[in-house]
Amino acid sequence: MTTLAVDALDMICADLCTSAGLRAPIRRQPIRVWSKSGVERVTFPKGRTAILKYATHPFTAEARVLRVVAERGVPVPKVLATALYPDILVMLLEDLGDPIREATDADGADAAAYLHTVDVNPVRLAVWGSQQLSEIPDSAMGLLAGLRASGRLPQTGDLMGHLGALARGARALTVGADMPPFGLVHGELHPTSIHIGRRGWHLIDFAMAFIGPGLLDLATWQGTRNPPDPDRLAAQIHSYTAAGGDPRAHQPRGGLPPAVWALGWHRLWSTAWFLRQATAATDDTDDKRVEQIIRRQLTSAVSLLC
Repeated sequence: MTTLAVDALDMICADLCTSAGLRAPIRRQPIRVWSKSGVERVTFPKGRTAILKYATHPFTAEARVLRVVAERGVPVPKVLATALYPDILVMLLEDLGDPIREATDADGADAAAYLHTVDVNPVRLAVWGSQQLSEIPDSAMGLLAGLRASGRLPQTGDLMGHLGALARGARALTVGADMPPFGLVHGELHPTSIHIGRRGWHLIDFAMAFIGPGLLDLATWQGTRNPPDPDRLAAQIHSYTAAGGDPRAHQPRGGLPPAVWALGWHRLWSTAWFLRQATAATDDTDDKRVEQIIRRQLTSAVSLLC
């Protein structure tokens, strides 16, 4: 992790273990490590384990979200101890063990329906309502223009045109965005975000949580690597309402069927996200890969929303 020295993480981990009433760990084993976050399994004497998770801004609100949703009965890993610095969060979490199977579309619908009943008043998170969504195309266009002005992503003139078209129609396309289900959104609800183990299911990885349209959680389930599948999402919305999700999830938004609307806005939101990361990245960023990603996301958004 580039922003946290190894010896500093060793010290923080030891302090967190002490705060949680645990003995000094005998081993730490990386599970997944990215540029802005990492997950390790910590082993203690006699075989007890815990999870050490660390992240930099903008992923530093996760501990707060985990505690709030746990208080409201959502199955999540227990937060054992935390250390929060201006731009870094380090957490010691309950170890749920290895999953026994991968989550299905139905599992995702059930978990989303459960999560979206949570009262979010105590959670201070970014809000993505109709106003904020309508600003995404202009914001993305500004980010892309800045990258192009600095000599990066020169082959993206057509994408500027796509963003301009979306910006002109954004107000109409956000009509109904604030309609229920609206509230706490997991933000990264993928099959890997639901841990199904011997003690049942738990929601994990709340680092990208925000307040907004619940349908975006279900759209997120499909990821961004493959073409969006509105029929698959429409079936998942039926499973969602059958599991207790708000029945207004079936109502059109922005003049579009809810599955089409949610997938389109999720791909557009993702476009802006990747552009922000590219703008903030260091000089060794692979711009060819960045262009491939934003082109894939934005062309999908245009095909759905325009």
